Amino acid sequence: MTNNVLRSTMAILCAAASLLFALTPASAADPAADDKWHFDATIYMWGAGIKAQTSDGGNIDIPFDTILSDLDMTFMGVFGAHKGKWSFQTDLIYLDLSQENKGFVPFPGAPNLPHSSTITLKSWVVTPTVGYSLIDTEKGSLVGFAGARYLDLDGTIDLQAIAPSGIRFAQKSQSGSGWDGIVGMKGQVNLAPKWFLPYYLDVGTGDTKSTWQAFAGIGYRFQKVEVGAGYRYLNWNFSGDDKVFGDLNISGPMVGVKFKF
Repeated sequence: MTNNVLRSTMAILCAAASLLFALTPASAADPAADDKWHFDATIYMWGAGIKAQTSDGGNIDIPFDTILSDLDMTFMGVFGAHKGKWSFQTDLIYLDLSQENKGFVPFPGAPNLPHSSTITLKSWVVTPTVGYSLIDTEKGSLVGFAGARYLDLDGTIDLQAIAPSGIRFAQKSQSGSGWDGIVGMKGQVNLAPKWFLPYYLDVGTGDTKSTWQAFAGIGYRFQKVEVGAGYRYLNWNFSGDDKVFGDLNISGPMVGVKFKF
């Protein structure tokens, strides 16, 4: 992990913690008094674009509208369990994309030859964490947490070309996966009885050189349901000459609904 990323993250963590401690009254409620299990499930839609830099210096920029048109299947959700000051949460993202292309390719000594290609990409991002409540008052909350982030990418290119000698097929696949340990904080600042500002920040390292994620938004709570919207940024910095990407980031607006049980 680079020193700049670590210093910037620690500065943001300390600033946010200082703000919430300043808002905390001396008579803050103790969440440990509630020894019952509470559960929640969040379904969200992340309108994200994908930007990446390949290991050889090339740039990839896929906007959200392209991803949406090529989307075959997706799932995005968060599942949580809470008891007292402790909380357990898992964020799941699954994407299945495919794109078909048709065109012509040059062939020595012959006219341009027709070809078709199918590109598929399947990916998982799984983030399990264990948190401990540091602040829980009417003005806001702060939870420190530790956990891991798992990234799995599986891409395939199928190419079919009609050459003078007949139909030619080719296939190339590239896949990779890895785990990073992460630490961070999350919580919310209450604006009114029903309105609040959620936030999230983590940083980590492991199989990648560094990874970090940030989210900020606004939410509205009902009795057993919360709705919210905000902006989310997720980044990986890979290392090693054998890696497909040098950097990979996913960012964009997000909306979601949380159900409490």
